[in-house]
Amino acid sequence: MVKSFEKDFLFGVATSAYQIEGGNHNDWTEWESKRRLFKKSRIPACGKATDHWKRYVEDFFLLKELGVNAYRFSVEWSRIEPRPGEWNEHALQRYLDMVVLLKKLKIEPMVTLHHFTNPVWIHTDFPWYSEESIKRFEGFCEKVVSTFKEQVKYWITFNEPLVYLIWGYIDGKMPPGLKSMRQAFRALKNMLIAHQRAFEIIKHFCSSGVRISIAHNMMEVAPAFGLNPLDRFLCSHIDRFYNWMLLDAFAKNELDFGFPTVKRRKVKLELKDTINFWGLNYYTRMHFKFSLFKPLHFSFVPKKRKDKEQNDLGWEIYPAGLEHLIKKVYSKLSLPIMITENGIADQKDQKREDYIKAHLEILKKCQKTIPIQGYFYWSLLDNYEWFSGFEPRFGLYEVDYDTYERRKRKSADYFAGLAKGEIKI
Repeated sequence: MVKSFEKDFLFGVATSAYQIEGGNHNDWTEWESKRRLFKKSRIPACGKATDHWKRYVEDFFLLKELGVNAYRFSVEWSRIEPRPGEWNEHALQRYLDMVVLLKKLKIEPMVTLHHFTNPVWIHTDFPWYSEESIKRFEGFCEKVVSTFKEQVKYWITFNEPLVYLIWGYIDGKMPPGLKSMRQAFRALKNMLIAHQRAFEIIKHFCSSGVRISIAHNMMEVAPAFGLNPLDRFLCSHIDRFYNWMLLDAFAKNELDFGFPTVKRRKVKLELKDTINFWGLNYYTRMHFKFSLFKPLHFSFVPKKRKDKEQNDLGWEIYPAGLEHLIKKVYSKLSLPIMITENGIADQKDQKREDYIKAHLEILKKCQKTIPIQGYFYWSLLDNYEWFSGFEPRFGLYEVDYDTYERRKRKSADYFAGLAKGEIKI
């Protein structure tokens, strides 16, 4: 137990199926096979990832070594339902075995039902912009939830649905590779309805103490040039669209989808009572510049920082942004908050301890007035990063991709000290 926080505080790590399991066949592997992701780059296909599908027992004992009391992971829809209506009971049993082992190790599982990847047949037969996708996701949820039942108390229906829609339906850099604001709106609307249906399914099969949410990536947004009124105007709209549009849909029962130069679309939804906490993924602050000739008229401007102020991907380390977002989330929703992801790419393991400490200090400060119920570091292991391959190293445990050996980093000892209450924030 982390003594710096309240008794029931969840202190754990997070992963996702495709990024660590290996041996999957889904829309992302199809994307890789067509080389659509890797044009003009040397990014390898995911392949065996970290081989977690075969080594999960070994990895779960790493969780025990860390002393964490919670673990967030996702189940891979394409493994469980490789073809429409055809269930892979062996894969489902493997996931159930994972849950049972976690419970034996006294580690609370938090299960994510959708973390970016889909069965191939979703895009060909039941795309997310069609209403039929809702029914297909319902069937998948019912199969998983009816199998896990009381074993799982914490559920995330969708991980970063807006990020998924931006990259898959607006920018076209991940499956299905569309560039349509209209289809993005329809897909997001259907995902939110699918969340509502999943909420009802989970409530039906699980006890009254079950806790359900989404995980929404949020970032601190800043103008590239603070005195430029166009940059400030642009950032206000990026902030609303990226950070608050989704949250406001839950707060107001209305999805208000719009951006300057793009047709505004609104739809009423029944979402207000379908989350029990807000799942917040936070990594960085980003600066934006108005650019007349760019799509949607903006570009991301990396700010020059000292090396200690950015991670290996060039993302700014900016813990203060987390405090600002937590306070605003709570002012809008008045619900408990979980930090469902927070982590740093740091191959040399020189900044990770300070990064974790700085963000936990923010949580400790906010917890005086706001119910913060958990923190999940990304990630337990080095993993496959969607647009960067295996080069970024987020793990508390290093993975040797030749032998798949796990090696504990120094920061893992620090994290374990926090988890066991030997180190206080």
